[in-house]
Amino acid sequence: RLDLAVQTYEARGGDLCVAHAAVGASTVALVQLAQVLADNGVALGATFERVADSLGSLGDAIFPACHPDGGFYRCAGGN
Repeated sequence: RLDLAVQTYEARGGDLCVAHAAVGASTVALVQLAQVLADNGVALGATFERVADSLGSLGDAIFPACHPDGGFYRCAGGN
C-alpha cells in the first residue's frame, strides 16, 4: 500500500514541488496505515484515518501546488 504514497509524490510534482508532494505522500501513507489498522481490528484506525486526512487538507492549504515554472519558493507561498 505504500507504493501509493510514492505515486502520489510523483503525481504532485515530485522534486520540482517538494513541499506539496511531500504533504500528499505523507497523507496517503498515514491514511493507508490507518486503514490497515482498522482492517486488523484496531478501533482507533477509522478515527486516525479522519485525522490524517484532515491534517493533509491543512497541509495542502499551507503548501499549495507549485507553478509549473516555480520551485520550492513559489510552492511555499513566495512571490
